[in-house]
This record gives sequence, structure tokens and C-alpha cells, in this order.
Amino acid sequence: VPVADFRDDSAVVMYWTPKELGPRKSRVIGFSYGLGNVTAESEKVGLTFGGSFVVHGEISVVALVTDVEQNRTATIEPPPGMTLLPGYEATQQVPPSSGRTPDGRPRPSPVTWRLRAEREGSFVVSVRTSGDNVAARRITIRRVSIF
Repeated sequence: VPVADFRDDSAVVMYWTPKELGPRKSRVIGFSYGLGNVTAESEKVGLTFGGSFVVHGEISVVALVTDVEQNRTATIEPPPGMTLLPGYEATQQVPPSSGRTPDGRPRPSPVTWRLRAEREGSFVVSVRTSGDNVAARRITIRRVSIF
């Protein structure tokens, strides 16, 4: 019997803000899976973005934070023209690491926010940890979707 080799395998993990749902109520949760990119100015915090990059579209921001002992909280700094959606606090606790990478380092812990752009333009979104580590990324918001 052949032994499976999972070194080149991949996986998906989804996180969302817990929410009470009453009887006959629903919640829509969406995700995408594919190639993405993470902006990292240090080995301590990286940023990735997803969503609708149009005026009034919703954008997910995920900070991937390492060294949770030093970086206990992460704070998003939305630029003027972008607002944090209700239900998301600007400063959040960084959850404990969920295991180790194949080389033995703790896995990064995700912290998630949702933003809305009120106007088109170029914006720099940044996240700062309590350990004074910063990641920032410029995003462009368009008036209408290309699709």
C-alpha cells in the first residue's frame, strides 16, 4: 500500500466574528481560495486583503501575527475615507498560535477586521501590534467594479 505524501498539500481555515442567531435567522459567510499575497515589513506581522475594492464595498483585512507573547494585541489604523464596520473593534487580542510550522516555529495567529471605503482613491491601511511591530499596505478603491 503506497504511503501518502502530504508535503505539497494545502488547507483552508476560516475565521469570523461569533454572532448569536435567533430562530429562523441566517448568516451569509463567503470565502475565496487561491493565490494571494501577504505584505510583511517584519517577521512579526503581515497583512492580506480581500473583498470588494469599490466605493462602499466591504474589504476584509487579516493580520498574521507571530510572537504572541510580545504582540498580545493588534490595532488597525483605517485611513480617512475608510471606516471600520460595526462589530469589529480597532484593537483586538491576538489569539494563541494554532500549532507549529514544519520547521518548528509557531504558526502566525490571524486577527480580522472589515472595512468600507467611502470614496475612491489610494489608501494606506496599517496594523500595529502591542509589541510595536507595524505592517502597512496601499490599496486602491475604484468607483465601480471591473466585473
